[in-house]
Amino acid sequence: MHGEQRGPSDSSRIARARWQLWATTFVILASLALFVVFLSGEGPSRTDFPLPPRQTLRLSLIGLIVGFVLYAVDRERHLRMLGDRLTRERIEKARLETRVESLTELQRERDTNAALLDGSADGIAVVDTNLRLLRFNDAMAALCEITPETALESYAPAVLRFASPAGDPLEAEGHPLAVAVRNGEPATLELKLRLSEGDERWVSGTFSPIRDGKEGPIALVLVTARDITEQKEMESMQRDFVSIVSHELRSPLTAIKGFAKTLLQRDGELDASSRRDFLTTVNEQSDRLSRLVEDLLQVSRIDARRLRFERQDFDLAAMVGHLTAQFAIKWGNRSIAVDAGAGGIVHADPRKVEEILINLIDNAVKYSLGEAPVTVRIRRAGDLVEVGVEDNGFGIAPEDAANLFQKFQRISTPATRDIGGTGLGLYIVKGLVEAHGGSVWVESVPGNGSTFGFTLPASAAVSNLLAGDEPDLQSAATGEVGA
Repeated sequence: MHGEQRGPSDSSRIARARWQLWATTFVILASLALFVVFLSGEGPSRTDFPLPPRQTLRLSLIGLIVGFVLYAVDRERHLRMLGDRLTRERIEKARLETRVESLTELQRERDTNAALLDGSADGIAVVDTNLRLLRFNDAMAALCEITPETALESYAPAVLRFASPAGDPLEAEGHPLAVAVRNGEPATLELKLRLSEGDERWVSGTFSPIRDGKEGPIALVLVTARDITEQKEMESMQRDFVSIVSHELRSPLTAIKGFAKTLLQRDGELDASSRRDFLTTVNEQSDRLSRLVEDLLQVSRIDARRLRFERQDFDLAAMVGHLTAQFAIKWGNRSIAVDAGAGGIVHADPRKVEEILINLIDNAVKYSLGEAPVTVRIRRAGDLVEVGVEDNGFGIAPEDAANLFQKFQRISTPATRDIGGTGLGLYIVKGLVEAHGGSVWVESVPGNGSTFGFTLPASAAVSNLLAGDEPDLQSAATGEVGA
């Protein structure tokens, strides 16, 4: 371990032991050799010394020398073997440490990959060549409306139920996973993902085969899927919008062009009354074209949050009465009643509020049956004024009402299919109301009519008057606000 006090190494201890062994052996062998030489000399014989004969003693000492030499050689061999074993153990220990470090690094990479997999906003799944799900992150589980635990080890085509853009199920050999395993080539496709209860989602799926080694066989398939349902719906709405706007532009332009051409070619043949009718039609169609262009510009300003306001206090009930008289020809003999309580004075931009009311009353008239009346109810609610435009028309299904205030949205039913419009009116209403600090909503029962409601800031002067303070009717402001 790093930081510990290390003693002499095993190799140093073995080398010292070998040195000590041979030093001791040398000393002992030298002593015995001298003694043998001494015994081999021709000195006087001592009969009183209790020793065996010289020859026998000499042989014994030589045997002792040989035995000690063999013992020293054996110890040397033992120490060499011990050194080799320690060397092998040291090498094995180094290998083991390297392996542990590699496993630790692999575990760290695995944890990192798992965190990236689980934290990805895109759905990710890993499938083997038998099309069994090995990994399944939370985003993919949410996309498929299934729990990851249920999906793991399942048959992938039973969980990832893809269909072609035309809605045809992709199964067996036609399933994108089977194609990826068979062809070994990555592919990115826009598909439909079939869910339970017949629901579908648009997804952009990427199927990437992973090989075992650079040139080895395919071992896994990595699947990534991104929900593009909203993008597809937007593309569809934009296509519908282009078609609707093209139609809406073509109609007034055709009328203007036709009547203008007739006036140019047959002006001398037309009496004053016919000429006036033609010019009236041209004027009306020009107004219609102008309104369409203004709607498009208004949508652009709302999206860019560049609406300008000229706020002042005014009476909503009086404005509705004025609009009813102004658009008597457009709205015909339709009864438009005003039910206004006390405190219907708002602090807002009159032109913007007029646009809101025209859009809502227009819709109420267009989507009502026969001569069904339209009622505008105005009520004070704290610091706000609530306005509700009620009709007795076709009503709106809940699934249509949820998206009614979005751009390009129109109700498409047999009863309303022939009613013109761009699908921008309610989006403009929502943008203008929210820019004033209010909110919009719709309440409807199919077959029993609808109520479109919104709120606007109440006049501060009227609020002070109701509270017993001195009124201040000099309220006007000009500013630029975000939608």
